[in-house]
Amino acid sequence: MNSDVEQSVAGLSLSEVEPGRRVRVEAIRAGRALNARLAAMGLLAGVEVKVIRRSLTGPLVLAIRDTRLMLGRGVARRIQVDAGPLADSASAGSGRNSGTPPTVPSGKTP
Repeated sequence: MNSDVEQSVAGLSLSEVEPGRRVRVEAIRAGRALNARLAAMGLLAGVEVKVIRRSLTGPLVLAIRDTRLMLGRGVARRIQVDAGPLADSASAGSGRNSGTPPTVPSGKTP
């Protein structure tokens, strides 16, 4: 059991992440069809994900930006994540849009 705790961050799959923890997707090791399906749901390399629920059996519940997503364990095992420290901002350093519209000074239209 200690070998699981001591494994490198690079070898961590999404199915192993504890609930409440935020991680960044590093790679998705799947075929073209599954990669396309996950991308359509917003799950891409570089995206920050929070594990909401993970039980011993059944799917994982994830938060991606302001969307909830359920993934089966088999799919979650194919997603490699980086559990290193993440910035407070959901998109800091990722080069991706956080989904939050830009602020506009009052009295001006975009």
